[in-house]
This record gives sequence, structure tokens and C-alpha cells, in this order.
Amino acid sequence: MVYIPMVDKDGDTNGKELGRLTRVDDKEAPIFRGGSHYIVAEMIKISKKHFAMCLLTKRVYYDDVFKGIAKTTSKGKYKIV
Repeated sequence: MVYIPMVDKDGDTNGKELGRLTRVDDKEAPIFRGGSHYIVAEMIKISKKHFAMCLLTKRVYYDDVFKGIAKTTSKGKYKIV
């Protein structure tokens, strides 16, 4: 999991969950570590299929393969362009 660091009013540090660190087969993924490429992923549903969307770049993946960029429709749903 990837967390956003947060400090409460007492100065204690804790975090809010942002997404899951997910390995993908894409050299343009924003995170490179240990010879592999990663995204901070959130699962989204498009046309009855579940995709991993990078929260940093909006790049969409299915089975770790890049499929396109996620855009929000006027109805508040995602589409891949």
C-alpha cells in the first residue's frame, strides 16, 4: 500500500491510504525500483471489466499491460482514450 503522510494536531504522524503499489509492464510508469516499473493503482470498472488505473498519471492497465488514459465522462464514469 502507498500512504499519504498526515500529521494530526498532536504532532503524531500517521497516513491515509492512497493506493496499491502495482508492478506493470510499461517503461513509462512513474515509479522504477529494483529493475521493475510500478504504479500507484486504484481499481476501476469499465464495461464490466476491472482495470488498474495509476492515480498519478491516469494511465490504465489490464493484466499489467497499458491500455490507454482514463477520462471521466459527463456521467461521472471512466472511459479509456
